Amino acid sequence: MLAWDMETGQTWRVERPGGQIQWPCFAENGGLYWRVRQGEPPYAQEILALDEAGATPRTLPLGHDERCDDGPVIQPAARFARGRKRVGLAPSLEGPGLPGGRVELPETVIMAAWSWDGQVGALLMESRNVRFYSPESGLTPNRPIDPNSGLVVSPTGDRIAYLTGVGAATEFVIRSVPSNDLVARGRGGARVVFDGRGRLLLLRDHRLIRFDADTGVTEVLFPPPAD
Repeated sequence: MLAWDMETGQTWRVERPGGQIQWPCFAENGGLYWRVRQGEPPYAQEILALDEAGATPRTLPLGHDERCDDGPVIQPAARFARGRKRVGLAPSLEGPGLPGGRVELPETVIMAAWSWDGQVGALLMESRNVRFYSPESGLTPNRPIDPNSGLVVSPTGDRIAYLTGVGAATEFVIRSVPSNDLVARGRGGARVVFDGRGRLLLLRDHRLIRFDADTGVTEVLFPPPAD
């Protein structure tokens, strides 16, 4: 497996002779996370802290809290723990700006997404609400949100985006952080992500679309050649 920082040019290479590295992704709590299929299950799961100089992969214990989501490469400003319903352990968030440095959350968190610098987080709650976190503002109350999938935070943490609806009726939605005000809404696609300048990228009809919410301009990237 090869990880590449496109800004600095730094690379990380991980090899597991005799094994198979599966499903690499960025983790909710920072770093690169993957599974090694080797021997008999349960298979080892490993994580690499890309923001630490000289870091090497470490094996995660069984029952760990890491999840594959659109997390930041670096360690987030707060640590999110999912909790365990069966043993009465509530999900929690621990970090600066929170009362006593830690809060327990009263309901299940579907996913956590972070800005690229790890300073702004969005927690998607089971009640179809979203809560925003930053060290300066702490954790906001619940704010209503559409039933959605693939929620992501912009690189600077000033906006979120997600898909809502089903099939041909799918739409993308962009909202401001932390007010949750609607910024833009339009025809959706297969998935949404932000590029480094805060513009929305989505796959639609097998083409990569870029939408600039500030100008309202939509363009097709890498358009097919004209006949």
